[in-house]
Amino acid sequence: MDELCLTKMQHLHPPCAKADCDGDVMMSEHCSLQEHVVDVSSQNLDSVPHTIFNVADKVTELDMAYNNLESIPEPLCGSLVNVTKLSVAGNELTEMPCAISFLSQLVCLNVSSNKLASLPSSIVSLSKLHIFDFSSNEITMLPAEFGRLTALEKVVGYENRLDHLPDTFGLLRQLSTLELNENCLTCLPPNFGFLSSLRILNLSSNKLSSLPESFSNLKSVEVMDLTDNLLEVLPSRFKSCRLLRQLFLAKNRLHVLPDWFCDMSELEDLILNDNQLVESPFPENLGDVCVKLKNFEIAGNYIRRLPESLGRLSHLQRIHIGSVIDELERKDFQNGNWIWKLPSNFGSMIALRHANLNENQICDLPSDFGSLIQLEWLDLGALCFCSTYIFNVVYVIYDAAV
Repeated sequence: MDELCLTKMQHLHPPCAKADCDGDVMMSEHCSLQEHVVDVSSQNLDSVPHTIFNVADKVTELDMAYNNLESIPEPLCGSLVNVTKLSVAGNELTEMPCAISFLSQLVCLNVSSNKLASLPSSIVSLSKLHIFDFSSNEITMLPAEFGRLTALEKVVGYENRLDHLPDTFGLLRQLSTLELNENCLTCLPPNFGFLSSLRILNLSSNKLSSLPESFSNLKSVEVMDLTDNLLEVLPSRFKSCRLLRQLFLAKNRLHVLPDWFCDMSELEDLILNDNQLVESPFPENLGDVCVKLKNFEIAGNYIRRLPESLGRLSHLQRIHIGSVIDELERKDFQNGNWIWKLPSNFGSMIALRHANLNENQICDLPSDFGSLIQLEWLDLGALCFCSTYIFNVVYVIYDAAV
């Protein structure tokens, strides 16, 4: 075996731990173990090296990611009394040991990309845990007392099989990032809105048909992704509306939009593609309030009219009001919107670079359309023009024969 450096020392002299040809760690007599970071990641290990046991009580960070480990020995957990960061991502683990609770100093735990179907209930004893990543496993539920992990700031659990969250989840008052996309969630706990520090929320690709009443009380959310769920309505109130920077709601069943859509002053991205929005769902002052908007996508709905104020979005770079399906697939049916007229000041959106207007009922373009000097990509496919236009753009799609 080639000589492998298993340990990196912080605030010390040259590395003091190396593996010999038998995989044992040789410790230098001059080595201090105050800051002991052990890295045995990507070494094709089937078991934990014996030498890690020898220094376990001195280890502060242990990285055993991307090996072939099928288990973590219980005695090892009992010895890692000073470890603050542990990664066993990308192994073959089918369960975590109950003795994980002995890692009382643990701040960051990464068990992603394994074969875990559950988590031990003892994990809730990790009172100092700030970051927990259990993504890309097969976990169907979290421990009932998960809310005892009150120091948690970031939870990453996408690509699992969770169908609900424990009732204690709302106790995680320090939680700022929650990523549970690509699960099987059908509902959220009633106290979900108690997550007062939540800034980034990703619940996309689940099976949520409604949101709890307390959801309105979330007051710190800046990024919210509820794409690809079964939502028909949004809460009538939302305390975070003035903080939202990105709002992703595509692939739901929304018919109408709540009043707080006229109060999103920090919004930069609004994605509502592939819903069931009808007529004129946006507030008339949308363009006067959402002055920072850069990306506006409402493709694949049943919208007939856009607010006139839309033309005052001087920072808008991308607009998509057309079809959400491939050009060849949409030849046989309508899949855009039913918009028949663009705002008269559409050409005032001087930052616009990408405009997808296909699959609508637009018969003419505003007289100031030629003012869009930054426009690089324009799709006019299957529109009913009665006039001819010349555009100074890099790429134009225009199917006048349809």
